[in-house]
Amino acid sequence: MRPSLKPAILDAALALVERSGMTALTIEEVAREAGVTKGGVLYHFPTKDRLIAAMADHVVARWERALLDLLGKPFAQASAADRVAAYVALATCEASRAPLALFVESVEHDDLMTSWRALQTRWLGETESDAAALDRIVAQLAADGLWLARATDCAPFEPEVEARIISRIRQLAETQPVRDPI
Repeated sequence: MRPSLKPAILDAALALVERSGMTALTIEEVAREAGVTKGGVLYHFPTKDRLIAAMADHVVARWERALLDLLGKPFAQASAADRVAAYVALATCEASRAPLALFVESVEHDDLMTSWRALQTRWLGETESDAAALDRIVAQLAADGLWLARATDCAPFEPEVEARIISRIRQLAETQPVRDPI
């Protein structure tokens, strides 16, 4: 049985968006990037909307695998602090435009937001509001902000300053609160 071309097409679509943005995403350009025919893309993704939805799911699945690797233990054995620490580690080391462009595209379409929301809920769904939980939420938001700044080339920090920022975000993700909220 031949392996599916779906992953290669999705990777090609992401590479195209990374390089040229969402406006460059057409079935023809994805086919060219993937080295397949337009019919080959349409076989797997009958519409551009279905392609975009599959791309979002593909990115989320990639992040889920990376988060599990960073977690270093079965998800069921992880504490909220462990999950947030893994999320912060991923968000502070990986930043690219394609996932950001897909996320922005998804914001106006509830069906596209489903996988993004599921990832956020699974990994960051804090149910407590004690000082440590609030610090973890702040760490997640700060990591998201740094990820956004990097993906948009708006993080003009010197390497040593960025390292200190990341260290501070990671401190907030630890179990013990760094400070009590006011």
